[in-house]
Amino acid sequence: MERSVLLISLSIGIRSLAFAEAPQTDLRKSDLLIRALELKRSDAVVVLEPEPFVAPRITDRVRVIVNFNDAATPSHSVDVIVLYDTLHALDHRADFYAKLLRVLRLGGRVVNIDLSSKLPESQAVQEFTAAGFHITKTVGFLPNRYFHVFE
Repeated sequence: MERSVLLISLSIGIRSLAFAEAPQTDLRKSDLLIRALELKRSDAVVVLEPEPFVAPRITDRVRVIVNFNDAATPSHSVDVIVLYDTLHALDHRADFYAKLLRVLRLGGRVVNIDLSSKLPESQAVQEFTAAGFHITKTVGFLPNRYFHVFE
């Protein structure tokens, strides 16, 4: 039985980085990025981003929109959490990782795509590891960003 797909989005008031890109140039490589997420129709997905970028590109998979910070969000109800340019702007990240673990299903994954100039890649990996995650995949096609998958 196919589960309903869930997109949980959060506006966390992060100032976004302005991208100087020509209209014909996609510096964030949106098509490659969405394919690299490896989303399945049956996945429940959380997208946390300061500005809509990923979420609008996966709207064909969305059936319900819920606030990630809502305490009523069921534990272990999400298959994939996508953090796009978000982690570097959060204070108290240790508490945030605990929230991720609470909503993530067994076998679920967190995709962290962030700016290497704002949060060093090694620090992000170390923080995820300290929180109990392990890295399962690294993707390297985005300029000035790293892309890691954690379980």
